[in-house]
Amino acid sequence: MLRTYSASDFTDLYLEVVNDCYYNPDFISAPRELKTNEILNACVEYTNPEAGAVIDFKRTGMPSRQEVYDKYRAKELAWYLSGSLQVKAIGGFWKGIANHAGNVVSNYGFIVLYDKKYNWQNSGELITGFEHVVRTLTDSQDSRRAVLHYNEPRHYAAFPAVDIPCSVIDQFFIRDNTIYMTHVMRSQDLGKGYTYDCPWACNLLKLVKAELEKRLNKSLDFGSVTFFDSSLHFYHTDSTIKNILGL
Repeated sequence: MLRTYSASDFTDLYLEVVNDCYYNPDFISAPRELKTNEILNACVEYTNPEAGAVIDFKRTGMPSRQEVYDKYRAKELAWYLSGSLQVKAIGGFWKGIANHAGNVVSNYGFIVLYDKKYNWQNSGELITGFEHVVRTLTDSQDSRRAVLHYNEPRHYAAFPAVDIPCSVIDQFFIRDNTIYMTHVMRSQDLGKGYTYDCPWACNLLKLVKAELEKRLNKSLDFGSVTFFDSSLHFYHTDSTIKNILGL
C-alpha cells in the first residue's frame, strides 16, 4: 500500500494529510497499548522548502496554538543546532525519555552535524553525516550515495526504548542543477512530530545547499523535500488533531 501527497503550501499539505489519516486510516493500531489511526507507507512531498515549513494555525480550528507552536519550533531548532544531548535546555516531553544523566539520543543536530561516525573513503578520517553528504556530492553531482543516518543499532541498546530516533535516513540528490532531499522515517506522529520534523528538514537542506554552492562555486536551485513515512499516525489520546480539524 502507498499513499502520496504533494503541495507547495505547507499548511495545505499538513491539513490534507491530517484529514486523510483521521477519516481514512489504513489501520487502527495500538503500539504500547496506545490506540492510533495509522497510514502505512505515506509519501509526502513539500515542493517549496525555500519558504520553510510553518503551519498557519489561523487556517485551522486551533488558531490559539500559533504562538506556542512558533516558540517551541524555534527553541527546538536552536537546540538541534547546538548539538547538546542535555534535555535541560529544551525540557518538555524530552525529560520523559532522557537517561539517568539527563541525556537523549534524538537530537538530530548532534546526529547530523556533530557526530563524526563516517570513515571517509576508508581513509581513517572520521567526519559527520553532513560532511559526508557534502563531500560525496562535491565529488560527483550525480551520486546516489549522499546518505546520512539517524537510526542505528547502537541506539537500541544504549538508551531507554522510548528514545529511538524516528528518522532513519536523509538522502540528497543534485539533478539538473537542483538539490532534492528525501527524509525516511520509521514513525511519524502527525500531532507532535511532522510540524517540527519538516522545518528541521528544510533547514538542513538549506545548510547542505549553501555549503555545496561554496565548494562547487555555483548556485543551485531548490527542489523538494519528500518524507517517506513507514507509519504515519496520530494517537487517540492527542486532542490536537481534533482541535486542528475543528471537531
